[in-house]
Amino acid sequence: MDTTEGLNAASWRDISWDAETRRPVAMDCRADPAQATVRQAMHLRLEYTPTGFDLPAGSEIGIEVPRIWKKHLGMAFRELHAEFDTDDERHPGGSFCLVTARAPEDSDAVCEQQLVSVGFEFLIHVVIAEGTLRAGETLTVHLADPIGPACEAPKSAQAHPFRTLVRPAGQEHFQEVTEPPVVHTVGGPAAKLRLRCPAIVESEAEFKAKLCALDDVGENAAADYQGIVYVWRPGAERDAGMLAPLTSEQRLSHVPLKRNADRFDQFTAHDEFAGIAGLGNPIGTPEDFDGWRIFFGDIHCHSRPCDAFGTMRETYDYGQWVSGLDFCTVSHQQLSPGHSFSRDDWDEYLAINDEYDKSDDFATAIGAEVYCDAAHRIVYFPSTEEARKFPVARSWAETQHPTPEQMWEQLEDIEAMTVPHHTRFIWPPDWSRPIDPRERCVEICSRWGISEEGGPYSVQAALAMGHRLGFVGGTDNHLGQPGNGCFGVSDGIGITGALADELTREALYEAMWDRRCYATDGEPMLLYFSLAGEPMGSEVGGWQGERVFTVVAAGTQQLHSVELLCNNTVIAHAEPGARTFTGELSDDRAMDDIMLDPHFDGEDQFCFYYVRARQADGAMAWASPIWLTP
Repeated sequence: MDTTEGLNAASWRDISWDAETRRPVAMDCRADPAQATVRQAMHLRLEYTPTGFDLPAGSEIGIEVPRIWKKHLGMAFRELHAEFDTDDERHPGGSFCLVTARAPEDSDAVCEQQLVSVGFEFLIHVVIAEGTLRAGETLTVHLADPIGPACEAPKSAQAHPFRTLVRPAGQEHFQEVTEPPVVHTVGGPAAKLRLRCPAIVESEAEFKAKLCALDDVGENAAADYQGIVYVWRPGAERDAGMLAPLTSEQRLSHVPLKRNADRFDQFTAHDEFAGIAGLGNPIGTPEDFDGWRIFFGDIHCHSRPCDAFGTMRETYDYGQWVSGLDFCTVSHQQLSPGHSFSRDDWDEYLAINDEYDKSDDFATAIGAEVYCDAAHRIVYFPSTEEARKFPVARSWAETQHPTPEQMWEQLEDIEAMTVPHHTRFIWPPDWSRPIDPRERCVEICSRWGISEEGGPYSVQAALAMGHRLGFVGGTDNHLGQPGNGCFGVSDGIGITGALADELTREALYEAMWDRRCYATDGEPMLLYFSLAGEPMGSEVGGWQGERVFTVVAAGTQQLHSVELLCNNTVIAHAEPGARTFTGELSDDRAMDDIMLDPHFDGEDQFCFYYVRARQADGAMAWASPIWLTP
C-alpha cells in the first residue's frame, strides 16, 4: 500500500483499516481553538509536529473531518456552493471555507492538499511535495483559512477528534497518530428546562425528578448556567412548590417531590430570573396500568466507532443526564460503510454497557444493527453472556449483506430478538416473506419519519399480512444524543415506552419480547390498552366474548384524539379535550365479519386491534396490537 494515487472512499477505507492493526506514531498534535461553544464561528487550525522523525518529500498525512463541521452562515442557494475547498486561486470572495496546509516559513517543505469524500467524513489529504518537514517543525492545516469564511463548530456538545494517519516517504503503510487534535464543544446559553419524573408513582409517594437546563442549539446541557428553579404543579398555589438550585456543573438535580392522590399528576419548572421554563411528563399510578411501571428509552442510537459521533460514554451520559431517559441502547452497526467493527470493539462495547447498566437508576439494553439485504435490523440481547456469542462481522469487504433468514440462522443458538426499522423510507423489508419468531417488534417512528401507514413497506402492511409485531420507537440519532433528533428544524424523534415491573436490562428485554411496549414520536406520553386483563402485545386464541378495550392515555399537552383501530381501520375514538383519558372503546361487530385470511401457510384467521393517541400539538403514540384468533 505504497501509493494513494486515485485516492477515494474505498481505497481510504482499506488504508484506514490497515492502520488500525499497526503501532501508532507519536506526533504532537493540537487544535486551535481547542474549546468552543456549539455552532461557534472560528478559523480553526490543526497543528502537527513530528517528534523523533522527519517527513521528507512524498510523505502523506490524512486528516478525517466529520461532516458535522460546516461553513459558518450561508448565502442564497447555499446548496450550489461547496462548504470547503482547497483552491485559493479561484477562491471567489468567500463562498467556501478555504482549506490550506503550510509548513513554517523557515522550512524548505512545500505542501499540497486535496479534499476527498470518504462517507460520513471528508479527508484532508496533505502531501509533502518538496523538501522535508523536519522533526520539531510544525505543519499547520487550516480547516478555515483566515483569508476566507469561518467554519462552524458542530451543534452537539462533546469531544470532536480529527483522526489522523501519517505515512512517511519510503514506508509502505499509514499509521495513526497517538493523540489526534481534538476540539471540545460546550453547550450554549440556557434556553429552557427539562423536567423528567418517574412515569409511574404510587399515590402520595415521594420520588426524585431529574432537572436539567438546555440550550436552544442542539438540546445540549447549557453552559455557564446558575439559577434557582421553582418546581410546582400547574394550577396549584405557588407556595406549595419547592426551590431547586441548579448549575451547569451539576447538569442535573435530583429534585425531591411528592405525588398527590389524583390518578394523574404533573409538575412544571420555572426560573423566573432567567426566563426559562419546562413542563414535566404526566405521572400515573400502577393501578391504572394493571400494576405495571412504565420506563422510557431510546433503543436505536449510535456513537463511535461506527458511522456516528461522540463516544459511548458521552452518549450514555447524554441519555441519562440530558435527555432524562430511563434506558438506552447504543446499537453498533455491523457492516457499516467505511467503518470497521472488530471483536475487540464489541468486547469494549459490552464492557461499557455493563458499566452504565445500573438497576432502578438507568439501564442499558444491548443491541447491534445488521444491514440485511431486506431491511436494517437491530439484534437485542437479554444479557452480556448471550451478546458475547454474537458473530461480529467487520465490514462489507468481509461479509456480504446477509438475508434476514441467514441472520436468524446465525442467531440459532443465541437468545436474541430482532427489530426492523425505518421500514417505509430506506432499505425496505419484504413483508411477503415469513419472519422468524425472534422478530418481535418493529420501529414505527424515528428521525426518518413515521412508518405506520403508506404502501407495501409500512407497519400496517406487515400487520395485515399477519406478522405479529409490537411497536417501538428510536431516534436513529448519529450524534451521540439519544432521545434527540439529528437535523435541526425537522428533527424526528422516536422513543419506546416499556411496561415492566422493574428497571433492569432483563425486565426491559422481556417487555419487548412480550410486545408489552409502545412508541411515541418524542413526547413521554402514557398509553395503555387491554382486553379483559390481556395487555397490549397479547395473542388471544379462541376469543368469543365482548370486545371492550380498556384504554388509558395521558399527554404532556391536551389530547386531541384517542383511536381504536381494527385491521388498520379506525372503528372507535374519543376526543378527550383534556390531558388524560381513561375509558372503554369497543367493537360490537360479529367476529366472522372481521377475520382476515392468513397470508402464510399453516396459520389461522386473525384480526388485530391497536390504539393510537394524538395530542393537540400533533405528538403521537401507538400501543402495540392485540391479536385475536377464533
